[in-house]
Amino acid sequence: MKISHLCAVLAFAFSSIAAEAQTAPTITSVASTTVDSTNPTTFTITATGTAPITFSATNSGSFPGWLALSSAGVVTATPPNGSPLTIGTQFTINVVATGSGTPATQSLVITVGTVLNSSSEGVIMFPLTAGAINYLSLPLENDPIYSDVVQTVTSNQITVANTSAFLVSGTQTLEQLTEAAGSAVPYFVKFLSGNEQGRILLVTASTASSLTLDITDHTSASTSTALVNQPATTFDVAAGDSFEVFAGDTLATLFGGTQATLQYVNGAASLGQADAVGIQADSKQPTSSYYFNTTVGHWVLYQVPPSTANANDTPVYPHSCLAITRRIAYGNGTFPVVGAVTQVPLLIKTLSYATYGTVFTSIQYPAPVVLSQLNFGSSWLKGTGTGNSDVLNVFNSSTERFDSYYQLASDSTWRKYTVPPNNTDVSSFAIPAGSAVSIAKRQVGTGGASYLKPQLPY
Repeated sequence: MKISHLCAVLAFAFSSIAAEAQTAPTITSVASTTVDSTNPTTFTITATGTAPITFSATNSGSFPGWLALSSAGVVTATPPNGSPLTIGTQFTINVVATGSGTPATQSLVITVGTVLNSSSEGVIMFPLTAGAINYLSLPLENDPIYSDVVQTVTSNQITVANTSAFLVSGTQTLEQLTEAAGSAVPYFVKFLSGNEQGRILLVTASTASSLTLDITDHTSASTSTALVNQPATTFDVAAGDSFEVFAGDTLATLFGGTQATLQYVNGAASLGQADAVGIQADSKQPTSSYYFNTTVGHWVLYQVPPSTANANDTPVYPHSCLAITRRIAYGNGTFPVVGAVTQVPLLIKTLSYATYGTVFTSIQYPAPVVLSQLNFGSSWLKGTGTGNSDVLNVFNSSTERFDSYYQLASDSTWRKYTVPPNNTDVSSFAIPAGSAVSIAKRQVGTGGASYLKPQLPY
């Protein structure tokens, strides 16, 4: 065979192999993302296939002025100076990835919200309106003091390999610092992985290497001021699951425990004159109402007959729904919540509406959450109205009442309960950061099905 002929054959063979190795593009990045309403945000579209791959949009001519897509697949959202984007706004980019073979397409949904670094910390300032009950939550957590993985599990206890993990000052265990020991600092465990990811439980006792947890989730239903814990659900933690421990808050740590340190609220000799803090649990009334009694110099629980017992160390559970009554005489005020942003989606415990009424809680995140982002999961009942659907009630500070929302079974879009009925799609409504909510659950499952898990909005 001549050399020139051999070269031609080899060239043809290599070109055929190269052609066979080429693959059409496939878009691998997610089909939705959130951009920040006030700060520039970027998102990169990714794709597999033979390089080079370029990106474009068939509807680029209709992009809003703040949105751009580069040929490298970088989506950029840039709010105009001094003019934040409207939270809840959505725009769909009709993406085309062009390479070898047939182009790939994707409908990429861009939602305007709040983008946070999950390791960041911040502060939320809640207004306290005079002459009103102000509903709010605690959507930021205290920094973790310990993290580890579970070695062994019992029905309500976790153990770690470190035999001195929970020793304080070398000798005391966390039990001396928990609610069970009557101390000022309650401690909580938050699971970061596994089937219980996002569940937060109170530490009730401890040894040097184990923690005993209250697995009732502090859900309660009451017709009086007494807490009535409901039966525990399945404790589905396994060896290898990761967790962290953090200190919780009390009335004293949030608002001050003496006349000299009292802040954000005002004390008086009686509940009728003092600002009141209610820790909400069901639709009937606050589970407990507390006020700072200036006569005895500490927080007390309002009850009949009156009590002067010191309630400074009353735990305020993470992400509780608080009802702060601000007396007219003190004028408007503010209440700051400072802490860390949660790193994982958090679980919300639910109870049967038919038995216990509405459960008061919070969406739990320090950023606005659009209704369409909630994704409560398969246990969330959708229907045609509030009479046959699970209902989410969101406190509206402008009207000082709760507005009710439900999802349609036909297309999963959200509707707001109005009289007369209005069929307007409100899926883009943004629940303000730290809002208090209540949930009326028609059907409550067992174990993991009794929890809702709204996705992170950032």
